[in-house]
Amino acid sequence: MDYSQIYIRARSAAWMTLVKSNIKRLPIHIRPLARSYGIQCMTYETGAKIIEALGLKEHSQKTDGFTVCVGERKLIFYNEERERARRRWVIAHELGHHLLQHPMVKGDNGYYTLLNEEPSYYITEDEQEANAYAAEVLAPFIVLFCCDVFETGNISELCDISVTSAEFRRASLLSAMNNGVSAATELELMVLQQFAEYIDEV
Repeated sequence: MDYSQIYIRARSAAWMTLVKSNIKRLPIHIRPLARSYGIQCMTYETGAKIIEALGLKEHSQKTDGFTVCVGERKLIFYNEERERARRRWVIAHELGHHLLQHPMVKGDNGYYTLLNEEPSYYITEDEQEANAYAAEVLAPFIVLFCCDVFETGNISELCDISVTSAEFRRASLLSAMNNGVSAATELELMVLQQFAEYIDEV
């Protein structure tokens, strides 16, 4: 699957999230959003006993965050030592894995996701897709475009994401614009309508 197809699928899932959750302003409140999908978010420190009981302590030391499914229970664990903006991206990335129905690794006591790293094009398709979802749900293209926000620092501040993530987002925005902005889909127009008042304020 090429990146354009990955982006289209992730983008549609993100738009559906924004519309379904009736989100109207930036920055997105990502933890309540995850909870609305029945996913509990916990720091590594708060969830230390659960992580250890699941045999995933060593795994937690290799990644900024991961999702665990045990029966019907779903949890996102994240490293509380990372800066807030990075933690927000981690949770959005993991929510993307869940909503895009990416396969998980079978452990001794359930299933879990593997990696959660800063955005990059040199990762697996599922990781690219989860990052594309995080980018679109935390920094929606149509909203940034209508707010005339394209600089890394402004994207980082407005969307409360890390500079690294904002650079990744800026690159994808400029690429889309250089290739010609396509006509908005019905779903994207719904996102735009929800954010209309916010866009007027920015």
